[in-house]
Amino acid sequence: MIQEYISAYPQGISLSAQQQNQGNSLEPLAFNCTLSRLDSQYSAEQLQERLNEIIDGNIVLSFAFAEVPGFRGLRQLPQEAAKPVVESVTLESSTSINLATLDSLYPLSLNPASGQNLQVIRVAHQDKVYLLVRTHALCVDLASTENIAQRLLVPNVEREESVQYPDFLAWLEELTSSEESLQGKAYWQQYISQLSTTKDHFALPYHKAPEQGTLQSLQCVDSDLPQAVADGIEALAGQLEVEAESVYLSLWWLLLARISGQSFVTNIGYDPRRMSEDLVDALGVYTQVLPVQVPAAAMQVLKEWIGQFAFTLEQHNEWAECFESPEGLATSSIMTQFASTLASVEATAVTADNVELSLTIADDRVRLQFNSAAYSHQAATLLLEQFVSLLAQAPQKLATPVSEISLVTPLEQQRFVELNADKGVTASHFFEQLDYFADAKSEHVALVDGAHALSYNQLVTLVNKLAQSLQAQGIKQGDIVLLSLPRGWQQVVTLLAVMRAGAAYCPIDPSWPEARKQRVLEAASATLHINEQNIEQLLLDAQQLELDAGVLPEISLDNTAYVLFTSGSTGVPKGVAIAHRQLAQYCAASSHALGLQENQRFGLTSTVAADIGNTTLFNAFYNGASLVVANEQEMLDGEAFGRFVAEQDVDCVKIVPSHLQALLEIVPARLPSKLILGGEAAKPALIQKVHKLAPQAQVFNHYGPTETTVGVMSHQYENNTRFDAAVPRLSHVFSGTQIFILDGQDALCATGEQGELCIAGQQLSPGYINVGSDDAFVNNSQWAERLYRTGDLARYLPDGSISLSGRKDDQVQIRGFRVEPNEVAQSISQHLESIDCFVAVQHYGNEAVLVAFLTQYLDKQTTPAELLTGQDNLALQTQLREVLPDAMVPAFFVSIAELPLLANGKVDRQGLPKIADLTLSTYVAPNSQLETLLASTLAQILEVERVSCDASFFDLGGHSLSAIKFATRIKKLLLLNVEPGVVFDNPSIQSLAQALNNLSGDPSRLEKLALTQIKLATLTPEQQAALREKMGLKAT
Repeated sequence: MIQEYISAYPQGISLSAQQQNQGNSLEPLAFNCTLSRLDSQYSAEQLQERLNEIIDGNIVLSFAFAEVPGFRGLRQLPQEAAKPVVESVTLESSTSINLATLDSLYPLSLNPASGQNLQVIRVAHQDKVYLLVRTHALCVDLASTENIAQRLLVPNVEREESVQYPDFLAWLEELTSSEESLQGKAYWQQYISQLSTTKDHFALPYHKAPEQGTLQSLQCVDSDLPQAVADGIEALAGQLEVEAESVYLSLWWLLLARISGQSFVTNIGYDPRRMSEDLVDALGVYTQVLPVQVPAAAMQVLKEWIGQFAFTLEQHNEWAECFESPEGLATSSIMTQFASTLASVEATAVTADNVELSLTIADDRVRLQFNSAAYSHQAATLLLEQFVSLLAQAPQKLATPVSEISLVTPLEQQRFVELNADKGVTASHFFEQLDYFADAKSEHVALVDGAHALSYNQLVTLVNKLAQSLQAQGIKQGDIVLLSLPRGWQQVVTLLAVMRAGAAYCPIDPSWPEARKQRVLEAASATLHINEQNIEQLLLDAQQLELDAGVLPEISLDNTAYVLFTSGSTGVPKGVAIAHRQLAQYCAASSHALGLQENQRFGLTSTVAADIGNTTLFNAFYNGASLVVANEQEMLDGEAFGRFVAEQDVDCVKIVPSHLQALLEIVPARLPSKLILGGEAAKPALIQKVHKLAPQAQVFNHYGPTETTVGVMSHQYENNTRFDAAVPRLSHVFSGTQIFILDGQDALCATGEQGELCIAGQQLSPGYINVGSDDAFVNNSQWAERLYRTGDLARYLPDGSISLSGRKDDQVQIRGFRVEPNEVAQSISQHLESIDCFVAVQHYGNEAVLVAFLTQYLDKQTTPAELLTGQDNLALQTQLREVLPDAMVPAFFVSIAELPLLANGKVDRQGLPKIADLTLSTYVAPNSQLETLLASTLAQILEVERVSCDASFFDLGGHSLSAIKFATRIKKLLLLNVEPGVVFDNPSIQSLAQALNNLSGDPSRLEKLALTQIKLATLTPEQQAALREKMGLKAT
């Protein structure tokens, strides 16, 4: 038989379309692999005998794959090849048996160029025996590989003589060349023209992004398909008069569409062996990959969803053999196929294509093969459980909109409950803790601010005296006292005294414009305003008092402790009231979750005008430790920050990630042993940098809206050398808090499905001051007696943690401050008369920025849009800083003829110009080495392609933190002591270069140094080190 095919094809056979899907090269070598349990009585000799019979009966297994002169690409050549020898090995008992282990111990031994397409290994492990079969993927597909394994495992089964692969290819070529195929080709041409043109790689939200262009190893998980479920699908198919396969496929795609939240193109595997008895046992590469467009899950009912795919699949199957994949049509990462049975314990396909999830449906089981570099075993198992659960409930959901069908399995719901399990933490009143330590650790240092230090006894005495003094001035329980004080010991003492007097403090940043302060003062209905003008006298008066602790009120847990004003979506700031009950619960729960009892020196490095500073402010005293206050300069300069940490022996700091990133532009002398990041998402690159600088440091992600008292969830980063391990997530829910991710029908979201993060429990704020009911707080929901809707979008992840994924509304975190774009827009419209304004959040570089779109600005006849720069931009930013905090001032202003509108009259956000596309009208190139270095450095910081040397730092979206970064890099690169103010005073590259020359006093030396740094950037690390040593430069 072999000689017959050798004679018939002396120049070989071209690869079929199915084979070319696996690649058209032997480098890298794509292969399939199965691992199966084997009856221990079968010896290697018996397996060899069966293997020889299989090879003799299937010419394809002896094909050589090589290039043939006169032909393009690989060809397959029938030949008589030496039969592979069955190997027999014994695996150590202590070694776990799996494909990864076997791949490392027993390397792949295939040589398709000489016809060696098959490798069989008999593996003895403990008291069991396994069969490992590997095949060349251009020779046979995974189904054929499993067929070979099954023949070796179950001998003496009578089989009909199989169709040989060359005969199948000849029949296929005859079919596709016939006139009847023209209709099929026309069908495919029309269908492909309607496919989504998106080039985005389809991925589920918990995808791990493997390296592209490498072999993909598909491991597998299996799940039984209960007979009742299979019968239900058959009955449903009969009711709808469609094939059962159509029901299975449409439900699988519904699951993927719901979890991904997007439309996508997927593939189905059409295997002619399932359609023809003559091909049942045929070996080769038979599966044809057909594309299917899957829309996003909408409001159509399940019956309609199934119906649309039933028709498509019927057409696909009719014309499958006529499909020719057009050039440029990408293979989907999702594959689905059917099989009569599923063989083997573990199976994998290692291929050169990008398939990452492949579902196979058999009569009694379903199998999900997954790329282990892209999805975890946990994720694949859960996805399969969700699919079987969806199959079970489908017959009862035909009239239900597909977006409303629950995907949550009972096991998932149990896991969500466990995430919310109470940790048994008991909270004590904050002032009980403070008074306890005033007795137990009276001489221990409680508060440090530079040279000023107070012991616990001194602190409590001063706090009580000031509270008594405030009472004498009429401050009583329920009052609100406005504090406008810089970070320091006076601020800390005063806010504690206000609370001790039974009132609530309301902090505002002294740097805020007067108009903003006045708005907060009016909204808070504050009884007293304490600021830098009256604090000295207040403290002096208090210190002269004779302490009478008996006059101080008993502070109820229900008393308001503080009020924080956040940006309001209505345009008016909202005051969030936090009672002592919530504060006590936060201190106890966060101390437990973050291990704060271990820390002795807490750094107060953040503002208390937003609650990011409250983590260290209150927990230091709650745990009897020391609170060390950092001054403004120490938080503007990386070197000063490092000295502060080292000299004050600070072991815990809470900080906004972007602020820390700016400080780490220069390597600090020391980092705290515990870093708590909050206020915004931390970028993985920052986590990795911290790990590199301080491998032993504990780094926590900390999350919580102001309405839930500072924070309710955390995650400790571990193994931060891996990028995916450094991706922000939340794995620990604080004791006393419950987290629910709910969909639009207030039902729990399934793992991976996006919904709104809702919070219940003991840290919920009583509400907003001077505001009636608010939709954000929900009473008597099915999940809790009282629930807060955060507006944050989130997902449960397969490992049980939670990932945040954006906002339902326009709210954004800017450098740790919560900002409502609508409030910014209203402030602009009120301050700039006769100007209509819309403020949007856009991404510029890798940062979220506010962009203000102005119509009728200075009667500009803008068509269609103009980025305002120079004096226009500077004037707008200067005016707005008189009414808005810096974080709320837009980074960019765009004059636009008119706002694009939707049919409902709302602004079409997608139709707004993208700030990244609005380039400056001219580009001025650098005129010196110094300007070249400065321009490239600023472009790196802002993460843009280039910077025009005449462009203002402010026109480019620069802000205080980017100025800190820029100044720090200039210090390192040019060995000049440059403060951020120099950048603000000289905003263009041209003016900054001139200022640096003046500061240096030696422009020629600065020019040479800039040239050296430019050259350094082009060298290898080893070359850089040698040149730095020669030049006496520090490493950057």
